[in-house]
Amino acid sequence: MATASKIAQRFGTAAQLLVINAAITSPLVAEGWGPVASGAGWSSADRFSSASATATGPSATDEPTRRVVPFVRAVRQSQGPQMDRLLTLISQAESPVHGYDSVHHRATIRPPKPPSQMTIAEIVAWVHATPGQPHAIGRNQIIPETFNRVVRALGLSGDTLYDRRTQDMMGRYLVEEAGYSDFINGRISRDRFMDQLAAVWAGLPLASGRSYYHGFADNRATITRAEYVSAMAEIFPVRRASD
Repeated sequence: MATASKIAQRFGTAAQLLVINAAITSPLVAEGWGPVASGAGWSSADRFSSASATATGPSATDEPTRRVVPFVRAVRQSQGPQMDRLLTLISQAESPVHGYDSVHHRATIRPPKPPSQMTIAEIVAWVHATPGQPHAIGRNQIIPETFNRVVRALGLSGDTLYDRRTQDMMGRYLVEEAGYSDFINGRISRDRFMDQLAAVWAGLPLASGRSYYHGFADNRATITRAEYVSAMAEIFPVRRASD
């Protein structure tokens, strides 16, 4: 098994690569989640970080694991424009503990340093150097295929730091793709927008209460639909047009 130091050495040859190995990509934006796994390199994982979490994936009851910071309270206390508050909501479902420095819990070979301190090229190099494991990374838990696509769409260079600013920029892009402007302008309902966000982020539940990707690669909703509805009402209190 490769060590973090060996991976770091490989960055010299892979640092400028911006095409990610298709063999380790997936149609999901969030690849999955669970407790912190042991492994080489810097370690930080998210999704299920409470003492009640297990290493075997979703619980039999399919109930979201409780977090240290209550979901709705975190959204209520968030500040700034509605888009930024929506990103906070998403992060509470995707990366409630480690935020911008989150790494998929099943990535046994961790990046050599926190994601927010890495460049785009270093993240791509880490992905290439560690095939066969999940690579969802950052506050928005973006997988390689989506990461690469958004990097191209935003015109980001390999030396761009994957810091808070960049991660939020990529998150806003994905939220807009999910229909943010249509929702804000009353062209789609809040429920429809919520479901479209849930089709991007597996931690968000559909109206059924389940993840859009339920059962795929251990994916499941990490919050309840009631929590989701309440948080969205906090951010977008004005009733939108129905479908």
